[in-house]
Amino acid sequence: NTERCGAFNDVFDIYPNPSSGKFTIQPDQLIYGEVKVELYNPLGMKVYSEGKVVMQRNAVSVVCNNLQNGVYVLIFSDGANIHRKKIVITN
Repeated sequence: NTERCGAFNDVFDIYPNPSSGKFTIQPDQLIYGEVKVELYNPLGMKVYSEGKVVMQRNAVSVVCNNLQNGVYVLIFSDGANIHRKKIVITN
């Protein structure tokens, strides 16, 4: 499954969703520089945070091991916009 989320004209795909903890964020627009990826568990606690450098439309790969099953909130920031979306983790 591919889920889409947008803010203004910025849209990105995240796949697979549901995920075992390994997933990819694919921007639909050009992004240069650093992006920040954060993942919050159902209780609102941050369980993952990483800054990554991307060029153009490169996919951002995320690996979060040892997560419990549940619905998590992914926050993806490109410096200008902050995007939130849900991802389901199933082990």
